[in-house]
Amino acid sequence: MWQRIQTLYLLLIILIQWGSLSLPIGSYSDGDDMEKGLYLLGDIATTESIVFSVLITLIASWAIAMFKNRKKQMQLCGFLAFVIIIALITTMVSVWIFAVDQPVMPKFYYANLIFPIATISFIILAKRAIRKDDELVRSSNRLR
Repeated sequence: MWQRIQTLYLLLIILIQWGSLSLPIGSYSDGDDMEKGLYLLGDIATTESIVFSVLITLIASWAIAMFKNRKKQMQLCGFLAFVIIIALITTMVSVWIFAVDQPVMPKFYYANLIFPIATISFIILAKRAIRKDDELVRSSNRLR
């Protein structure tokens, strides 16, 4: 289980998902001249972010645990990609609603947009590694 590369990709998805909640996504002014950091967790979409992060963590952990059933593992990775896209859309809508309600438009750090792109690319890499692993097992079965 731990020696497979797809396990590393799925663990990176979990780490990126939880790490992205603790990084600021922008800054805003609350009326004073002081700028505050804008965090997803705490400022914008607390409940939705936690629910999606827990769901993504559970699905990725389940996919790691399904290392013996590669077909099921690939299906879980596909479902994980779907959940991450839904979480991204929900987060973008929450950020937009938050920005509309503010008297001054917040400044967003667009470098943090790389995290959802990284998670989806790691899912693609994990699916590719699972497929490669499955082909290797099938070819070794043919040689017997």
